[in-house]
Amino acid sequence: MKLDGISSIVNLDFDIPNRKLIVFHSGEIDQIEKSILELNLGGKKISTEQTDQTDFKENANQKKLLWSVLAINVA
Repeated sequence: MKLDGISSIVNLDFDIPNRKLIVFHSGEIDQIEKSILELNLGGKKISTEQTDQTDFKENANQKKLLWSVLAINVA
C-alpha cells in the first residue's frame, strides 16, 4: 500500500519467505526508497540493475499473500 501511489513503479515482485521485494520502475528511485524506509522494517537496498524486461505476469494473489503475512506478523 505504501508504494501504490508511485507512478514510476511498473511491477512489484514479492519474495515473502526471503523477505525481499524487487521493484521494477522507470526514472528516479528516491521516492521508492524513502517510502520503503519509512515502514521501519529494516529495509535496505541490496542492488540496482538495469533491465529490458517489460512483460510481467499478473499475479492477483501477491497482495493477498502480503496482507496475510503482515497480519500474522502483527498478531
